[in-house]
Amino acid sequence: MDFYNSEQSFPALPYAFRTNLNQFDTWTDYFSYLTSTPSNIMTMYDSYSASTMNALPLAETEVEPPEILKKKRKSPSSPESDHLGQVRDSDKRQQDKFNTLQEEKSSLEEQNNMLAKEIASLEEQNNTLQENNHTLKKKVVSLEGQNAKLREQLTFFKKKLDDLQTFAMTIFEELGLF
Repeated sequence: MDFYNSEQSFPALPYAFRTNLNQFDTWTDYFSYLTSTPSNIMTMYDSYSASTMNALPLAETEVEPPEILKKKRKSPSSPESDHLGQVRDSDKRQQDKFNTLQEEKSSLEEQNNMLAKEIASLEEQNNTLQENNHTLKKKVVSLEGQNAKLREQLTFFKKKLDDLQTFAMTIFEELGLF
């Protein structure tokens, strides 16, 4: 993190406080480092005093380097990082479940659309078959009417035939042919 170019943001920060800023990734790391031990606080005070008097900053006292502080803070064995990891894992599982449910929903919607089309097609076929059935019933009724008329005619002609046979027999008997 380039803190040296951040003078416009923090113009009141004395040079003594900026000497080792490139070691830190964030301002929080820097202030954690400064306040981690009483000697750092004294160094900060002495550095500030020296910088206000235009003197060179005092040498740093030995403290844990920021890399160690970072490692301590980010170690996977710490309960906070374990909890964050669990939260991330839980979030990922929830996202995976959500994605799976979305895919299932899309698949079910597709199936629903296909079934709706199939139902519409079957309903159309059913309507066509019902129309055909109605037409055939009309034809059956018409044919039954024609059949009844033909039976009446057949009965009429049978009666006429019987009458003719009776007349013919009567004539043949009178003529003595029988």
